[in-house]
Amino acid sequence: MAIFRFCQWIAEVRPVRVNGDGEQTRGLTYIDDIVRGVMLATRPVGYDIFNLGGHEVISINALIALLESKLGRKAQVSYGPTNPADMVDNQADVRKAREQLGWEPQVNLDQGVGRLVDWYNHEREWVSQVKTD
Repeated sequence: MAIFRFCQWIAEVRPVRVNGDGEQTRGLTYIDDIVRGVMLATRPVGYDIFNLGGHEVISINALIALLESKLGRKAQVSYGPTNPADMVDNQADVRKAREQLGWEPQVNLDQGVGRLVDWYNHEREWVSQVKTD
């Protein structure tokens, strides 16, 4: 959800609110890759737990910079206090999904963010009105 909010806020020239200094990292994975992993997990493997996601790690500041480059617009970043419940670094261990399901993400972060921005621009008339505050 943060990527969509940041995309919307930058595109609509609204302040991008960041909790903390923006150096916290997140492991991100494109939704199509997650769905493909869920579909693979529906095959008969019995009851088990698989991590899907987080294969590509980026800081919040770097994510904002990537969105700025894709949108062709500078973000107005507003840094606030760190949320005490926030993780400094977050990345899923996907080795088990790779080994047992044959799951491997196929869309890298640059491609995924580019697809989001393209979709946003194509659907901007209505998507710019989605409440993200």
